[in-house]
Amino acid sequence: MIMIKAQSARLLVLLSLTLIISACGFHLRGNNPIPPALQRLILTSNSGSIVFDQALYSALRRSGINIVTEDTTSNDDILELTINPIDSQETILGTASNNDILQLERQLTTHYFVHKINGKSLYGPRQISTSKLFTEQDASINIKEAFDKVALDDMAEDLANKLLLDLSYAPL
Repeated sequence: MIMIKAQSARLLVLLSLTLIISACGFHLRGNNPIPPALQRLILTSNSGSIVFDQALYSALRRSGINIVTEDTTSNDDILELTINPIDSQETILGTASNNDILQLERQLTTHYFVHKINGKSLYGPRQISTSKLFTEQDASINIKEAFDKVALDDMAEDLANKLLLDLSYAPL
């Protein structure tokens, strides 16, 4: 009788833990394989963000993509990944009685496409975006600027990872 209660309690704890983990949105994700046609790329970024460019370059290298330069390419089978400028849009979500901004949402959006060196587009233009809620906008200027810098760096890295994820679904 005591063993049955202990097993039931163990099962109840395991079931509760499983429900809590699934309710918070946790998902196991593996690495999505990049199509073989994208294993060697020329990267042309007009994003206007050094942090995004560095994060994208690192993400591409981690996924096994070899970034080549234009002057070393002599064959037409190498594709080019072109990134358009990043657009930033802010939406004010809350203000104080003195019209100071308390909360705002910032969204970064860019378009990219994959094409042959001769210009023929193979995939895209595709849009990727990320957004982040900024609170504590009534803090001192130094704290606000430091927080914004860290948050924008995180957003740039998230945008690069979303681009890489989207590339893994390219039908090439």
